[in-house]
Amino acid sequence: MKLASTFLVATGILGMLAASALGQAPPSASPAKSVSRTTKAVNYRRAGAAKVDFQGTELMQQASGEARVQNKGSRTEIDAKFLGLDEATKFGLEYLTYVLWAVSPGGRAVNLGEVVLKNGAGEVKAISDMQTFGMIVTAEPYFSVTQPGNTVVLENVFGPATLGKVENIDASYELLGRGIYSSSNTKIENRTAAQECRRHLRAQERQKIRHRRRSRSCRNRRRSSRHGRKTKGRRRRQR
Repeated sequence: MKLASTFLVATGILGMLAASALGQAPPSASPAKSVSRTTKAVNYRRAGAAKVDFQGTELMQQASGEARVQNKGSRTEIDAKFLGLDEATKFGLEYLTYVLWAVSPGGRAVNLGEVVLKNGAGEVKAISDMQTFGMIVTAEPYFSVTQPGNTVVLENVFGPATLGKVENIDASYELLGRGIYSSSNTKIENRTAAQECRRHLRAQERQKIRHRRRSRSCRNRRRSSRHGRKTKGRRRRQR
């Protein structure tokens, strides 16, 4: 009886979670619009080797960084380091990490790698076949995204020493609008809650099975004990 009641309660919880998920996902939600942004790009074929600074945007003004970029003919090597970054989840639960991007003057964005944080600092070492590009850092839901979102927290800037060595170019590019991941995040949260409920129910079932096994074992031991006493009693009477 208790088992049936527990099953009914869990079923009811799962039903409410499903209804909640349906209620939170609009049937005709329009996708988030892309937005445009401009950053400075550098022709590293002419620069050879250069040091580029990063400055925090209005979203994270305390952040900073620098990158050493070296042209190797057919490829460009990048070694970038960052400081003062907050956890990406400050922008929403769907944001879990940061990604460094190279952006060409034509607007093509290439994922250079994940900025893994440790005490607000991170580092990326990458190789690209691009020769002219700018660099930005964005908050993202996972490291392997193929297009940057518009949560730009850092972008490259050029000081007097850098400007004397490079030809800087404006690079315009498209960003995914913020909120594009939020609907999928709601589904993930509801699915996780449902999984937790099922896990709790399975744990209760396992506990009841263990209890029944212990009870059965105790009964068997008592029966064996009684049988042993009866056997001893018969032997004594026979003697």
